[in-house]
Amino acid sequence: MPRTPFFLLLTLIAAPASAELSLPHHEEIAPGVHVVGFANDHRSANCGWVELAGSTLLVDLPRGIQTEPYLAEVRRISGKEPSGLVLTRYKK
Repeated sequence: MPRTPFFLLLTLIAAPASAELSLPHHEEIAPGVHVVGFANDHRSANCGWVELAGSTLLVDLPRGIQTEPYLAEVRRISGKEPSGLVLTRYKK
């Protein structure tokens, strides 16, 4: 089965929330709008999420860490399940 963005989204939503993660740079820049960066030298952010009415919408995914701990941290902070993923760049 090819690894399409839709397949990756289904994998993310089905992932169990088992591990906890400390985010090096996390900032809520507006109510319900979170940015995350994994090098805080220049307050850079390369992913994040937006809290919706009953879920969260992920914007990109972090590099260098496993998906499950990141999703667990999103759930912990927002109190909501991820429901979708927006990729700002997709490379085959």
